[in-house]
Amino acid sequence: MRFFVNLHRLSDWGLRALRVGVGMSFWVHGRAIQLKAVQMHRRFGVDGGWELDVVLLTAALALVFLGAGAISVDRLLFGL
Repeated sequence: MRFFVNLHRLSDWGLRALRVGVGMSFWVHGRAIQLKAVQMHRRFGVDGGWELDVVLLTAALALVFLGAGAISVDRLLFGL
């Protein structure tokens, strides 16, 4: 949070670089959402469909809510 308070200390080039970086992040995510919206109009199981996206989303949500469990690398390396 301290970084945002001290933004006035950056030079003009630093602020421009920060704005370009944030802007590019928004642009890339917006483009990805646009591409997925077009893909969702296709059927689920056809060639170029979105069944792999659903499988990856389900796996990611399972890891977020349930955790990696006893086989995780964190548990093996750090004992977490």
